[in-house]
Amino acid sequence: MGELLGFCVVANVRRETASGEGGLVIRRGLRHFSGGTKLWVLPPQWGDGGTDLLVAGRHRGRRGGYVRMVVPRRHMENFRVRGIYDPALMRVLTAPGAPGGEVRLWEGREEAEKVAAWWSTAVLPARTCGAEGYPHDLGGVSDPPPLELRKDGRVYYLAHFNASRAVYSLLPPPVEAPGPPSGR
Repeated sequence: MGELLGFCVVANVRRETASGEGGLVIRRGLRHFSGGTKLWVLPPQWGDGGTDLLVAGRHRGRRGGYVRMVVPRRHMENFRVRGIYDPALMRVLTAPGAPGGEVRLWEGREEAEKVAAWWSTAVLPARTCGAEGYPHDLGGVSDPPPLELRKDGRVYYLAHFNASRAVYSLLPPPVEAPGPPSGR
């Protein structure tokens, strides 16, 4: 094994990703990366809290080296920290050309581990559906989201969710009337 060049957060592309209107288009992996592909994830570069991340990985349709591009964090899973030993990978990670100039690297293993642990907690943004007048932010919920959410003394009921968010309502779900007894 070669010389340790630094530490990086590593993640895998989700096997299934959701996109399109309402997150209803389900595909295997991403356009540029197959599901399960190992991605080397750089720290947030643009001040958006890491919603979209600059990553390096092996492209689905290309042989050989690494490519670098931006991937939404919601399409990644299994965040962990690994050492970088490959000089070719380090060149791709540090290559100029990121929006805004130079690329920021992880300061050390501790910073990378802290962020990887935070990103590993599956959190979906939650909000109300707006039937109560206007949409209201409810914070984050687990993935999959709970059917009932108690916040500020109110009970909210899950209306629908996808890979991007969970939407809650103050109205409980409809109850189906019992059907006629089966004659068997």
